[in-house]
Amino acid sequence: MRELKHCLLVMLLVLPALTAEAHFQNFLARIVYLADQGDDTLIYARIPLASLLIKHDWKPQADDTQPPYTRQNDNDRPVLDLAALARDDSLLRHKAAAYFSFQMDNQQLMPAVEALRIQPIATRSPFGHLATIKQTLTLPLELPSNPLLLEEAIIDLKLRISNVATAQISQIASPSNEWPTIRDQAINILTLPGDTFTSSGALALTLSSPPGILSQLSNQITSGVRHVLIGIDHLLFMCVLVLGAGSWKRIVHNSLMFTAGHSITLGLVALGLLIIPPMNVPLIETLIALSIFYGFCRVLMQPDKPSLPLWQIGGIGLLHGLGFANVLEKATGTGAGELIVHWLGFNLGIEAGQIVVFATLALLLAAVRRIGRLTPRQITGTVAVPSLIMATYWTLERGWMWVSTLTEI
Repeated sequence: MRELKHCLLVMLLVLPALTAEAHFQNFLARIVYLADQGDDTLIYARIPLASLLIKHDWKPQADDTQPPYTRQNDNDRPVLDLAALARDDSLLRHKAAAYFSFQMDNQQLMPAVEALRIQPIATRSPFGHLATIKQTLTLPLELPSNPLLLEEAIIDLKLRISNVATAQISQIASPSNEWPTIRDQAINILTLPGDTFTSSGALALTLSSPPGILSQLSNQITSGVRHVLIGIDHLLFMCVLVLGAGSWKRIVHNSLMFTAGHSITLGLVALGLLIIPPMNVPLIETLIALSIFYGFCRVLMQPDKPSLPLWQIGGIGLLHGLGFANVLEKATGTGAGELIVHWLGFNLGIEAGQIVVFATLALLLAAVRRIGRLTPRQITGTVAVPSLIMATYWTLERGWMWVSTLTEI
């Protein structure tokens, strides 16, 4: 009975995780290209739509222009009003033109908006090759066919700064008062003629003295750590590795084998030796959820000894590495083999984050066992049963997404 109470308590704490998105959907990015066209500078950018339309408290002020969304959602979450945008997109254009701050010799530059495209995050088009972007981002306003939550949408922008060459722009920055979740968690990919710069957090770059490799590497390590900590499915599998270890020595072996597995696939994709077709992404995410389900089943069957063979842990690590690799490729739009510094830093951040998580879980488990309030079997059941329910939900949800992808081919 006490074990059932603990299971219910854990379920209440982790219930919000049932809505957790797959690896490639919980990652935010600002992707910006600057290119010369005659005497003008063209800017192609992809940012979260919430950056333009969501206020800090999600409530329009009485004296402000009503944003083009309505609270039709049962949970009072803002839904994009497509009809309102189709009737009048002037507010959206104003927000788009003012989003980035461009400066030339301390003079503020105001770009003109030439094209806008709104898409769902989960099915957005590639944004990694400038020539393709130029060909496809041409319509004054391109809207999705179905309504969607603002937080689940991205917007592509085509802006023009007349009579200013790219080399004359001295600074570029995103808003300092941007919605904090996006401002602090997004990664930035800025491409200039001949150079690409990456960072995390708010975008603030002085083009006359761009950051060096070490600075970019540090930023990507931070991004990798953050992704480990917000990836609930990845955290749950690390719980499998700790609960199913049986000893400190086995915890170390499990973590090393898992790290080796996902580092291999992440590295292969980073070097351009392994390509992930877009249609395979839902399958990868389904298999990741299934690996969590399988892991906790084994833990429940063998609560007092190592539950997963090392070769299985390594194989599942290969699978999770594909999920990590797809985070960057889908979020940044960058093709395989590009931005090696970005990939390397992200991987190092993942490893650092995992060390912290593994150590924390192991210490917590040891403390609970030392206190003696729960037996090892009760501890395992308390964590494993709710986790199995979540893993089942994710497997069905992502599996349905995969099947839907196949039917669209």
